[in-house]
Amino acid sequence: MPFSRPIWVEISKGALAGNVTEIKNRAGNQDIIAVVKANAYGHGLVGTCKALREIGIREFAVASVGEGLELRHGGIGQRSSKILVLGYSLPTHAEEVVRSGLCQTVISSHEIRALAVASEKLGKPARIQIKIDTGMHRLGAPAGDFNRLMDALKHYPTVKLDGVYTHFSSADEPDNPITKIQFDTFKKALKPYKLDARVTLHASNSSALVNFPRFKLDKIRPGIALYGEYASPMVPRRLSLTPALSLKSRLVEVKTIGSDHGAGYNRRFVNETSDPCRLGIIPVGYADGFMTASSGRREVLIRGHRCRVVGAVSMDFVHVLLPDDLSIGVGEPVTLIGTDNGETITATELGEVLGTHAYEILCLIPTRIPRKYVD
Repeated sequence: MPFSRPIWVEISKGALAGNVTEIKNRAGNQDIIAVVKANAYGHGLVGTCKALREIGIREFAVASVGEGLELRHGGIGQRSSKILVLGYSLPTHAEEVVRSGLCQTVISSHEIRALAVASEKLGKPARIQIKIDTGMHRLGAPAGDFNRLMDALKHYPTVKLDGVYTHFSSADEPDNPITKIQFDTFKKALKPYKLDARVTLHASNSSALVNFPRFKLDKIRPGIALYGEYASPMVPRRLSLTPALSLKSRLVEVKTIGSDHGAGYNRRFVNETSDPCRLGIIPVGYADGFMTASSGRREVLIRGHRCRVVGAVSMDFVHVLLPDDLSIGVGEPVTLIGTDNGETITATELGEVLGTHAYEILCLIPTRIPRKYVD
């Protein structure tokens, strides 16, 4: 069935390519593992990976087995691309991991055992990476347990170690000493072992790449920088990044309402002027990630003019207050995120306005909105 709502996302492949170039220049000889979890941060999982693969990216990191399988089914094949599952997977998923050639993050010996059983059953090696918790205190094996995991691997020769990694908790803070402490803890845990040259090490995310370029390993894991945004206002703007995502729509109705007339649920907007005003209706709502807190705070672009969102955000529609001096009618293009006639609204700006961050703004754009990949 064709998509009938006039709202869509455009992903600039040129912006993605430019961001990758900036990242590579900063990373030096470190290879890139592109973090594409959460539907590639709202950019569309399969389409984004195909665009990245066109410019030479061959390794991707997802949050779950489900995301990994979506890539496999979408044509990101076992021979051409490596896929690392960053999240925890139930032992019952071990056979699917092995069968699909995914590389599974492990943090315990029982996960290694489950993958070994699946590997022997399928007659195919299981590939893993060990994640060490160096201070994030989220998913990860304590640094002191690394030796136990390495010992466990000796008993399961069909389980192959592809890499070891950690995750920085505060890399967006350039003056926070915890990042160095985490890096030193990681290196200390690895020191007793002479790892095979094929076992790759990685730790740096987008913020660490900017703030701590001296902490070099074999690879880096950029996420938000790939998409043209920074993790937080604390990260210096040392890379020339371009936001890759635009969210666009069209006006589906224009209404003129008189003085003291209201619009939307509970008359959240009331025309308090003595003259009539015009409201544009856009087919986007909280079911599209357009937060209910947007009313009165968020703006959209029409012909380069910033138009304020007013009234209660509905599930599928919002009202915007239209300029009095422009003749605007049904079908008029609207930019919710992106650039129009030299004026730009970014995910970072919206995050600041709505009390969140660019990650959430982007990731909340649901799959029901189609993605178009443009040059």
